[in-house]
Amino acid sequence: NYTFYNDQTLFTSTSTTLFNITQAGKYYLEWYSPSIRTDHVWSRLYNITDSAVVTYATKGYGNDTNYWNTQITRGAAVLDIDVDTQYKIQAYSTVDDNIAEGYGARSPTDSVTYEEYTIVKIYKLGV
Repeated sequence: NYTFYNDQTLFTSTSTTLFNITQAGKYYLEWYSPSIRTDHVWSRLYNITDSAVVTYATKGYGNDTNYWNTQITRGAAVLDIDVDTQYKIQAYSTVDDNIAEGYGARSPTDSVTYEEYTIVKIYKLGV
């Protein structure tokens, strides 16, 4: 799930996995995508409007048999937007066993009703 804290005149979230930059301009975008108990992990920024990979984040490796193995891929890009453009963060992992968690572990308490995993930050550059 994505959570956006932003000026709704510049950005919209069309679902929990897609987001649009709605105004032309230059933007700096960064994201963080976690995983737990995985082997190889990576994430990337994907431009849905143009059907193209923008850039990849850092990649990671951890032994999935280590119960406390957690990783965060971090990515960033500078974007020049001419038209309303839709994006998503794609993440991928491999595991060697069937007990891996994947992209986050749910809180063990009932007191947490919403959990955030991938975080996207978008900054408009210039005026």
